[in-house]
Amino acid sequence: EPCCVHLLRGTRVCYVRYDEMGQFREAYPQVEALVGLEDLTVVNFAAHHSPEALALELPPILQHMKRHPALGRHLYFKDTPPQHFGTPFGEYPWGAPKPPFVCAKRPGVGLTSSGALHFEGGATGPPEYSFTAVHRYTQANRRNAHSLPVAARLDIPLIHTYNVTTLLHEYHRNNGHGHECSHYCWPVPMMWVYPLITALVQSPPSAIVATWSPVIAK
Repeated sequence: EPCCVHLLRGTRVCYVRYDEMGQFREAYPQVEALVGLEDLTVVNFAAHHSPEALALELPPILQHMKRHPALGRHLYFKDTPPQHFGTPFGEYPWGAPKPPFVCAKRPGVGLTSSGALHFEGGATGPPEYSFTAVHRYTQANRRNAHSLPVAARLDIPLIHTYNVTTLLHEYHRNNGHGHECSHYCWPVPMMWVYPLITALVQSPPSAIVATWSPVIAK
């Protein structure tokens, strides 16, 4: 069921969760009835789907949303942030014991002051270390490799959260079933809000661009 928080001046923040794309397709009428012409829509399909499923099922869903007069008017696609389980690619250890888990730093990866990923090598490790880090990053990020081009081909602005959360392995919390390493459950920094502001500045909502002015904390 949609959950909305109502704020000042008629503003609201609504959250709709469906773990699988098939569930979302069945809920089209409910979601479409919720969204108005001036609303912003942020969509993401994440770790519950394999890269192959994203490649197959995501295009028709985004095409449907893009064609809708309200959903497609101010539609943004958020990428999938990394997981930080203690596995080679950070992904959930299927078949492993239940939580709590110990979350691990992504080895060989740093972040520059500009927000770009830096793959360590040379003095910080053997010559092949940087290559290993790149390989791990590529494998861990393969869901985005399938989904982001789909959104880009449909001219849906992208919200990039992967880089800014790569180093936040210590910020995962107990989700009610033990400590896990996928979600950033409250209370943690809402890091995706900053990339959202960046996306809004770069691709302003067309209907309100004349009056909308972002306030960015520096």
